Amino acid sequence: MRLVSFSDYGLRTLMRLASAPDRAFSTADFAEEFQLSRNHLIRIMQKPGRAGLVQTRRQGGGGATPARTPEEIRLVSPPLTRPTSKFQRT
Repeated sequence: MRLVSFSDYGLRTLMRLASAPDRAFSTADFAEEFQLSRNHLIRIMQKPGRAGLVQTRRQGGGGATPARTPEEIRLVSPPLTRPTSKFQRT
């Protein structure tokens, strides 16, 4: 399966958070580890945060932590469908 880079790095951040659930990771931590800009990582972290998978805190001592245990998280991809062309004959 191929993932767009946005989804790929989103999954990587979730896996990294799950590997050390008691640690708060900053965007600078992820930026250094994944060689991405902090601004891009902020956008990546918004979706898991809004979905309730990640808790984020601002200011000193802040960062991202898992909002749930790894056992509680299920990521489901949309069903695979055959793409249709808008130029199909009827």
